[in-house]
Amino acid sequence: ACEENSDVVFQVGDRTFYCLSALLQVRAPELYALASEYDKNTPIPISGVCPDIFQLLTLTVYGGEIPDDKKNLNELKAFISAADRFGCTRSKHLAEHELVMSDSIGVDNVAELLLFADGANCALIKEAAISYFLSNSDDVRKTKGYAKLKESPHVLEELLIESVEAHKKRPASPVPPERDYKRMRVSDLRSKLDGKGFDNDGSREILAFRLEGVDAAEAATAAEAAAAENDDDNSAAGDEDIESE
Repeated sequence: ACEENSDVVFQVGDRTFYCLSALLQVRAPELYALASEYDKNTPIPISGVCPDIFQLLTLTVYGGEIPDDKKNLNELKAFISAADRFGCTRSKHLAEHELVMSDSIGVDNVAELLLFADGANCALIKEAAISYFLSNSDDVRKTKGYAKLKESPHVLEELLIESVEAHKKRPASPVPPERDYKRMRVSDLRSKLDGKGFDNDGSREILAFRLEGVDAAEAATAAEAAAAENDDDNSAAGDEDIESE
């Protein structure tokens, strides 16, 4: 957007950004809520975000992709933090995917990435970081990041649970794969929720719980519709019997 066709103005440091409120309402709800507190011509101050990151955020809000020269670990983390803060779910998931696919996770940073993913509700990064941690646990425990990780009991508990599960022989699941929510990958959980029109952000546990509830509601609705259709068929058949008599 430019000054002539925008209805929202943000001031980030010494730079000005023009946006459309209708788009913010869909893809950046926290920014939209903030904009609703100001009149159209008043620049809205944004603190705690550098202008370059905010520019990248608005680019993805408008449907753009993250440029290759902005896919380094530090910029992606800053971008994810901003996207999470302003409710830009699509942008956040886009950056999560780029970080996981960039091979940025290593022995020296995996512990800190686990803490970062936990704090920003980045289920995809957390899934990848846990997998890497468990495959390289002896080396990771020697790093400075691991000392920080030990200060987060609930993350350590998740690692312990995943470690036990990884070494335990799992019995065959009694439910089909599309209903095995606890074993489903984060990317699959998000894809299924998005396809059904539901919020697909949050921890892996929340995503699995949400999808299970959605599927259960859909199954109940389908069963009620089938029962109603069966009742209609039976009623029609009864009317035909009466007429024939």
